Amino acid sequence: MIENYLELEKLRYDERLQISFEYVTDNQAAIAPLILLSFIENAFKHGASEDAGNSFITITLHMRNGHLSFTVNNSCIEEDTETGGSGIGLGNITRQLELIYPSRYELIVKRVENTFEVQLEIDLENT
Repeated sequence: MIENYLELEKLRYDERLQISFEYVTDNQAAIAPLILLSFIENAFKHGASEDAGNSFITITLHMRNGHLSFTVNNSCIEEDTETGGSGIGLGNITRQLELIYPSRYELIVKRVENTFEVQLEIDLENT
């Protein structure tokens, strides 16, 4: 699903945006639908669509021994003072994570200069 979404966005943004998606999995695991895609959509909506310069989105997804590690980095404009965690979308995702994976996830949202980063770790082994 993520690959299809990224291919669609590549058509939309053409050469204006560098997109990188790396994934490594050692097994299959079920995860709540659309949680990961919501973070990727936010990267396009709040990063790539607002940044006319060297826009980029880098996504990594690693699944090892029932542990999911997911990171999304995207460029963002300097004037944007929303550093994350206070948006409605991120609040909704956090609520979903708490309901579905209580005490089994860690979500870090941060902004460093012109880069916005979301890091999500989930223990899926006991799901």
